[in-house]
Amino acid sequence: MDDHFEILIDSNHDRRGAYVFEVNALGTQNDGLIVEEQGGTDRGDFDPGWDGVWTSEARITPDGWTATIEIPFTTLNFNHSSDVVWGLNLKRFIRRKNEEDLWSAYRRTFGITKVSEAGELRGIQDIGSGRLFTVKPYGLARYDKQTGQDSKFPLTAGVDIKYGLTSNLVLNLTGNTDFADTEVDLEPFNLTPFKVFIPEKRQFFLENAGIFNFDIGDQDQLFFSRQIGLIQ
Repeated sequence: MDDHFEILIDSNHDRRGAYVFEVNALGTQNDGLIVEEQGGTDRGDFDPGWDGVWTSEARITPDGWTATIEIPFTTLNFNHSSDVVWGLNLKRFIRRKNEEDLWSAYRRTFGITKVSEAGELRGIQDIGSGRLFTVKPYGLARYDKQTGQDSKFPLTAGVDIKYGLTSNLVLNLTGNTDFADTEVDLEPFNLTPFKVFIPEKRQFFLENAGIFNFDIGDQDQLFFSRQIGLIQ
């Protein structure tokens, strides 16, 4: 894990869930959600299934490094308010010291996932309602030529639409979902009569997956989206 800086924003101020934005010294971005104060399944600070729209820039200087982060209000999906109160926390991880610094919730038993212990951001006036609205179209072309057959040029297209109905309700629509960018599974040899557990990697099913992540021991799960839409 490299040096990095994280910003936690609880835009609903419900002290249960939040958006997290992370950037390292090279400008690499990472983001995700904290749901019910639970981190990611890989023991990270957050569930990386959510993918928000924001920009950042980092610069290494003789004294260290700096970062500038710009987060649009529409990414945070909050209600209109003339006196905005958000939960806020900041985290700095220093690799060479293996040191983790937090603005709030800094006790060892807490951490940045403890949204209920985050500080408060006040003083933002009349910024309107931030409603999430994202349209992601895609197109895919392929050339297929086999010996003794006519060449084929199939075309595929689809679209994903995401719209924030309320501050805590998001409508996801998809047409001909594209799973082409999903990471390929690494399937081990299985000489037992039991199925091998393969984690979900499709973006459409990863977002807000923490809501269904009940800790019932080992890798047991009450809901497993991997069984949806795949032919075994």
